[in-house]
Amino acid sequence: MLFHVFFSQTICKGRLIDATTRLPVEFANIGIVGKGLGTVSNEKGEYTFAVPDSLLYETLRISMIGYRSESFRVKEFQQQSELKLMQSATVLNEVAVSVKKTKTKILGNDTKTKSVSAGFKYNSLGAELGIKLNITSADPHSQGYV
Repeated sequence: MLFHVFFSQTICKGRLIDATTRLPVEFANIGIVGKGLGTVSNEKGEYTFAVPDSLLYETLRISMIGYRSESFRVKEFQQQSELKLMQSATVLNEVAVSVKKTKTKILGNDTKTKSVSAGFKYNSLGAELGIKLNITSADPHSQGYV
């Protein structure tokens, strides 16, 4: 016996723009909360993705740094062709940056060449370069994490 299973789906397609400037909102996250399904708007603010009809009443969230997150039911969202996102500023605490003399420590292979090759004979395989930062805070309640 041969069975064919077809799942009905809805195509969500539209454009995200800044409510004030009317410019496209590039690379905003668009996804169904808790379902691992979504997409990202392109450089023109456009998006397209398919949503199974079984998820039409789930919550979809649009988020982007610098903008207020918006939530909709998928069924409502799929009817929108253009969405305006409102800008949102976040005030951060001051961060003090100071310079200390750097120390070089080689972990792994040592190389005698002056170029960065990360210990590979040929750099086309890939390379890694890391910088370890020890961050401390003047805040006595801080755990030393940023």
